[in-house]
Amino acid sequence: MFKTLFVGIDISLKTATCCFLNQEDKHHGKPFDVDNNLTGFEELKQKITTLCQFKKYDLVCIGLEATSMYGFHLLNYFSNTTIDGVKFHVYQINAKYVNRFKKAFPEKEKTDPAEAGVIAEYLRFGKLPVEFKPEDPYLPLQRLVRYRYHLSKTIEREKKLYLANLFLKFPGPPECTADPPTLCGVSGYKPDL
Repeated sequence: MFKTLFVGIDISLKTATCCFLNQEDKHHGKPFDVDNNLTGFEELKQKITTLCQFKKYDLVCIGLEATSMYGFHLLNYFSNTTIDGVKFHVYQINAKYVNRFKKAFPEKEKTDPAEAGVIAEYLRFGKLPVEFKPEDPYLPLQRLVRYRYHLSKTIEREKKLYLANLFLKFPGPPECTADPPTLCGVSGYKPDL
């Protein structure tokens, strides 16, 4: 049986709040913040390395909520990390599942350290999603398809706005009561036949 360290991370644009938890539901220190950049990731890796060497952990499970793209670089960084034979498993958890899991705890406040602790507990309980794999070959295609969808929706919105403004100037369709040689009552117009 592996001795496992669970790391729950509540990520935001600038910081990542981290909480360490072992298999016996014991916290290793208080939750702490690191920057959401390379230096912050290296600081977190150093703390994990120290703890793994001191407590002899064989496996590290890192989990964070899937909140926009804030955790993308952190997930990539730790999915390619190894420390002296310690295996890393990195998970991106749907926020809906974390919220439902949080309801099982009495009166947990909505703060970053509490959220990080709930994510670590979620990892400890199991029922984890598929492990994050950074070699996703479809990620660029996914981004392009989303961008194309965004562009088509923008064009559609602009067309509707244009037609609404056009309708203000010219309310209703033009009335065509003229004979076929003329176009909608414009005299002198004869189509080339």
